[in-house]
Amino acid sequence: MSIATTQFSTAHIAGTAAVVGVLAVPAAFCWLRSERPVSVALVCLAAALATFGERLCANMTQLNDDGVPGISANDLLAPALTYVVLSIYADIFGVSDPVRFGRFRAAVTGIAFVVNVVTI
Repeated sequence: MSIATTQFSTAHIAGTAAVVGVLAVPAAFCWLRSERPVSVALVCLAAALATFGERLCANMTQLNDDGVPGISANDLLAPALTYVVLSIYADIFGVSDPVRFGRFRAAVTGIAFVVNVVTI
């Protein structure tokens, strides 16, 4: 009896993370207009790295298999970690407009969820 495993390559995970980071850019330009360009780049990179780190560290069959049709535990965990990482970023480095940053963080969390469900 063989047991099927559902794991993804590092390249696949990196591609998913890159999509999150790229799609975060328009949201950043919409809601983070008052931030410095380097800050905008850093938060988009942080969103991508959160997805990459979570998916790579938790790349195991039990978390990748879909418990609900089309949605795995990792599909839910990656956006949650993105939210936490962006919150930590805001707390450490500060943001000029916390309300707008909160909207950006919420949008990127949604983007991360959709991307993780669609691409992995």
